[in-house]
Amino acid sequence: MSFLSDNYVEETRFGFWFLRSHTWQHHVLRVAINDLRSLFSEPPPAHPVLLDAGCGQGKSFQLLHQTFAPQRLTGLDADPHSLELSREEAARQCIEVELIGSDCASIQLPDASVDLLFCHQTFHHLVEQDLALAEFYRVLKPGGYLLFAESTEAYIDTWVIRWLFRHPMHVQKVPPGICR
Repeated sequence: MSFLSDNYVEETRFGFWFLRSHTWQHHVLRVAINDLRSLFSEPPPAHPVLLDAGCGQGKSFQLLHQTFAPQRLTGLDADPHSLELSREEAARQCIEVELIGSDCASIQLPDASVDLLFCHQTFHHLVEQDLALAEFYRVLKPGGYLLFAESTEAYIDTWVIRWLFRHPMHVQKVPPGICR
């Protein structure tokens, strides 16, 4: 069964390999999760319901589990192969994870059901970014936290990134105050 749609841009073979690497886990994911955790001025919710939107191959599960101790962890991804690798990673780490095969623009979770929504380096792969963002806010509980870490067009429009990875360039954003 395939969940891939026109709303998601599939990663290159190099990108898919890189997302399994130690470099990705240690120097990118770990740093991002620690940075996001440091933004809390108060303790994050205890035993939260946590959604990893664009969980990829599940390499964030252990770090999210250690950092936020979720009561329930859900991983969502549009790529069936990535979800299978996520299932294997969760089993290897002995972490219980509910996996959902879906596009971020159509999240199959109830309204206001998530305390923490982690979206790391996923959003810039999405074509329907406005719909995905609306879905993020729909599933977040009032007072919930969107843990959002993304690259902008200024980074992903460099030759090396365009050569190694795949992104829908026509929907990328430039931060305010930056000229194209």
